[in-house]
Amino acid sequence: ATIRQQGQVIYKLKAQVVRLTQINRQKSQIIYNLKSQLAAARATIRRQQARINALTRQVNQLKATVANQRRQLQVKAQIIARQAAYIRVLKQKLSNVAQIVKN
Repeated sequence: ATIRQQGQVIYKLKAQVVRLTQINRQKSQIIYNLKSQLAAARATIRRQQARINALTRQVNQLKATVANQRRQLQVKAQIIARQAAYIRVLKQKLSNVAQIVKN
């Protein structure tokens, strides 16, 4: 190969090196951007998971509260039922007394 041909080959190789260097720089930038996005996504997931955990705790507390209130209402309903039965007995006795007085 002549010196001129060798010069052309070297010129082409240098041009290729420049292109490959640019491509490599772009790839590095893309990788850096993707890593940044991944870190941001992970942080978002962590925040959302923490929020989900907090909401889950709230829901469980509310379920416990509702269960307690239901039990309290059942107890009150039993008390009211007993009182109603007692009132019916008293009404009957009163009715009996009124019947005796009338007679």
